[in-house]
Amino acid sequence: MAALGATVPPRKDTFQALAAQPLTQAAMACRTGLTKRTAFGLVQARLEVEVPPEVIAHGFLYDWLKTSTTNANVPEPFFQTLECHWETVVERVAACVDTLVRRTRP
Repeated sequence: MAALGATVPPRKDTFQALAAQPLTQAAMACRTGLTKRTAFGLVQARLEVEVPPEVIAHGFLYDWLKTSTTNANVPEPFFQTLECHWETVVERVAACVDTLVRRTRP
């Protein structure tokens, strides 16, 4: 895991440098559209081969959490700890979402 973790900082630096470059409104709209089409296409393809929706949701949660911790400069060993306890992470996120849903209902 340490060897894998050592590969993260160089990749993170590259992505952060790219992200720091300003985008025009047109470029942002293009990338947003591409991202949406790709995400929806991925979900549709997985549903067609009967991947359970929970597995798809876990994949999106994992990617979001990995991206967020990388962008926030969280040390890689912390994220690896989350990976080792992924079931607990999913349970806690689900409990948080349930709480938020209950708060928004009249």
